[in-house]
Amino acid sequence: MIHFNRVIQVNTLFSQPIMLKSVIANYSQSYLLRDNKMKGAIVGASGAVGQEFLRVLDERNFPLDELILFGSERSAGSKYIFRGKEIEVKRLQHNDDFKDVNIAFVSAGTGISKEFEKDITRY
Repeated sequence: MIHFNRVIQVNTLFSQPIMLKSVIANYSQSYLLRDNKMKGAIVGASGAVGQEFLRVLDERNFPLDELILFGSERSAGSKYIFRGKEIEVKRLQHNDDFKDVNIAFVSAGTGISKEFEKDITRY
């Protein structure tokens, strides 16, 4: 799912890969009109879809001032480069890690997505 004051199912993105680029482009353009800082998150960052999120966000120059990566206990501590900066994957937990996150890209499987839905969309 992608959360930015609304939710889009990931399975839609799988059936039409171009849609991810389109969604990112639309939000990029609308957010450029704002004065705020943009904080994003990727849940499932170590997986294939999470890596695709990273690639497309970078390729499309999505206006992020901060990016947080989340994963399972197994992938926590992994490090990825985004725009020349190393970002460490945090373990997904029920806490306030999503406070001030403007947009969340979630690809963690149905069970995990449902379990953490309220944490992700609370703020």
